[in-house]
Amino acid sequence: METDTHMAAVREFMEPPTRYGIGVEDYGDGLRLWFEFPTLPADPDPPFRAPYTYSLSWAEQAWELLHLATVGYARLSIVRLVGDGELRAVGSIWLGLSEEVCARAKEAAIAALRRLVGDETQTIRQRIALEGHDQAAEVAFQTCETAKGEDIHDELVLESDGAEYQSFVTAARHLARVRARHAAGVLDGESSLEVGAELKAAVEGRQRTMELLRAATGRGNGKARLSGRSGQPSVDEQTAFVHLINRYGTLQLAVRRTSAGHSHFDLVTCEEFPLGPLASAVDEWRRQAPDHPRRAWHDYLEQLVAECVGPAQAIIETVTPHEVGRLVLSPTAPLELLPLHAAPLDSARTSTLFDAFEQVVYAPTARLVSAIESSQRHAAVVEVLVVAHGGGHLPGIELIGGPLCEADVIAGLHDSVEVLTQEEATPDRALHMMPMARIVHVAAHGLTHPNRWAAGLALHGGSLGTAMLTSSGVLADGAFSSVDLVILNACRTGTHEGTGRTVQTLRSIESAFLARGARAVISTLWDITDLQGVVFSAVLHAHLGVGADSHTAYGDTIRYLREHRWRVSSEAGPVCAAESAIDAMLPDWRSHLDQQVASNSLFWAAFKITGVV
Repeated sequence: METDTHMAAVREFMEPPTRYGIGVEDYGDGLRLWFEFPTLPADPDPPFRAPYTYSLSWAEQAWELLHLATVGYARLSIVRLVGDGELRAVGSIWLGLSEEVCARAKEAAIAALRRLVGDETQTIRQRIALEGHDQAAEVAFQTCETAKGEDIHDELVLESDGAEYQSFVTAARHLARVRARHAAGVLDGESSLEVGAELKAAVEGRQRTMELLRAATGRGNGKARLSGRSGQPSVDEQTAFVHLINRYGTLQLAVRRTSAGHSHFDLVTCEEFPLGPLASAVDEWRRQAPDHPRRAWHDYLEQLVAECVGPAQAIIETVTPHEVGRLVLSPTAPLELLPLHAAPLDSARTSTLFDAFEQVVYAPTARLVSAIESSQRHAAVVEVLVVAHGGGHLPGIELIGGPLCEADVIAGLHDSVEVLTQEEATPDRALHMMPMARIVHVAAHGLTHPNRWAAGLALHGGSLGTAMLTSSGVLADGAFSSVDLVILNACRTGTHEGTGRTVQTLRSIESAFLARGARAVISTLWDITDLQGVVFSAVLHAHLGVGADSHTAYGDTIRYLREHRWRVSSEAGPVCAAESAIDAMLPDWRSHLDQQVASNSLFWAAFKITGVV
């Protein structure tokens, strides 16, 4: 349950006598029971049906089905999402099964058990204990795909040709617009009961249309476009997709790779890596100020990254025998707040995960990666759009020079560039221009917020609420089917202030750009300085300007920063053009950058890339 309407319906459902339905049908090698939820008298929609499938090729599921049919009832457990992704139990409901359902289920279960174990019924539990070990890794991976699913990605993942899909998209966009208005009010210190009521109704409307869409595809009335490729590997033979799992406080890795056209799964437990103490340490690190005179923030960061040597080595040992060139990481809390690409592979920290692969990228699920890869793309009108705002126009948004400097540097490194700066760089204007570009670069103040829909980038406006390009605003009006790369070169655009540990997902503004069709997003995990942002942007766009793809440009830029290559001026190539552009504006930038990185050797790791590259 996610809404008050859900709660009201369930409470009525829990009051006897409740009318519901449970049907049964053959399904592949098993039996499927359909639970038909009750409907309220004023509800015009058809009843929602939920499937429960029992495979009769597994002794455990056949035994469960026999038990269900023998006792003749089940209990439906009710949980509710509260806070920032935590689950709270509400109660359970007793459900009786009809004699017809019990008889059919019992007959099918007994036949399956006779086929699987013969007449030696005492071996059933032994068979259950031993079967399925070879599929544990796949089960863990697919469980992560579900647990880390993000509702704002469903428009890509659930894409369908049916009318139910269009209703779902309309409701999703409406919810995003209501959330955007609510976020603007939150940022301006205003609260409106009217908006709050509208928000609850919009959440309920979107959830209802999503349930109907899923029910329609489940009954075969509409076919999700991705489901037709469910048997095909969503990870190519050069890629390993790694879900990091919090398994009762211990880290597990669920790895998917492809060989000879077939998917293979591995499950690795990192026994020596308890996540509880790490979560406490990360919370303490985040409470420190980066400019603390005793370098507490920087020391904490180095210690936290050094702690990740165990998981990094486990990843290497699992995937390197298979000649994998690309690593896709989907972290779990609190690891999503750390630069796992900088995790060391040796005690001297000379080698990291970034060095071990041709590409290291982040993504929430393999399903979303497949959806982005298969989404319909459109041609861009302009190569690069730069949106830059230096602040200074609102209380609390200090004036910085980096964004306007970035805009000038980038404009000189591409042949086709549109630039929006200062008064022109409003959220509405930016969202109107972004669908025309292949590369979108935003340089501004980045602000996180306890309300993740209010987090984003500070552009131009009369108040913080009207000036912020928020996650909810991007979801409401964004359309990025022509955008291959979004660069959010501002503070903390790839992190969040959430505290939830149960539901894992992307919670920062980068996620909204992916959900609206952008192929990849470069963002930051912590505060960056003006100079670091300018140098990163200049080198990145110098590579992009000569035709490098997103990840090649990102990787070459990270190596430039990490190896301090600015200390020896480049004599030719794209980097020379970048350095010359910076020289023209900031003649002493090399010495200033030396001073900044002396206190934070991991400054380069703040930049990460997420999505499809």
